[in-house]
Amino acid sequence: MQNLSIQIPHILEVSNMPNHHKDPFDRLIIAQSIVTKYAIVGIDKSFDSYSLERIW
Repeated sequence: MQNLSIQIPHILEVSNMPNHHKDPFDRLIIAQSIVTKYAIVGIDKSFDSYSLERIW
């Protein structure tokens, strides 16, 4: 396992995302998932409003 650092493309993605989710930390996780094409593991169904893969 490795840490995923916050990078400029992630910040830019946050600023371009629709505001379906209000939590800023979750929005950053969503942006990282979109940019890197990594799946998110979690039960928050509001993540499904974005174009990403959610597991669980």
